Amino acid sequence: MITDKELIKGCIRNKRKYQKALYDKYAPNLLSICYRYFPDINKSNDALQEAFIKIFRKMDTFNHSGSFEGWLKRITTNTAINLLRSEKKYQEQKNLDSVTDFEEQSYDDSSYILAEVANLSESYRSVFNLFSIEGYSAKETSEILKISEANVRVLNHRAKKILQEKLEKYYLES
Repeated sequence: MITDKELIKGCIRNKRKYQKALYDKYAPNLLSICYRYFPDINKSNDALQEAFIKIFRKMDTFNHSGSFEGWLKRITTNTAINLLRSEKKYQEQKNLDSVTDFEEQSYDDSSYILAEVANLSESYRSVFNLFSIEGYSAKETSEILKISEANVRVLNHRAKKILQEKLEKYYLES
């Protein structure tokens, strides 16, 4: 098995074998990050592709002071957020209260929760992912999404409330 240090060195030298090995090792986990921001699998794959392009281009900037996987996740998260931002979904406040209806299907608990997070509006979903799931502070989240800290807290609170209501309904029906 190839170590991360070997993968990094090989990718810096633009060796396809090492790039493929890095992709094969980390793509599934990084795709799950993209999927949290883009529930459409095609958009998720596009975001993952963009993230890997950045990863390969910036590989020589990894300074080995922290976790390599954490570095990969940060690049992937930032790429997904930048793609969302480029779609200008945050510019219109009128969409903040819209929530996609959930199609009734049979899910186990974790699948149901993931489906409900995916059904949040992009504004709610992005704030919830950064603030509640990935652990960014309100300040960091506001800087990344270019919205106020107060808006981060409000959107996160509303997302949690929506999810809580959906989960309560789910458990009552189970």
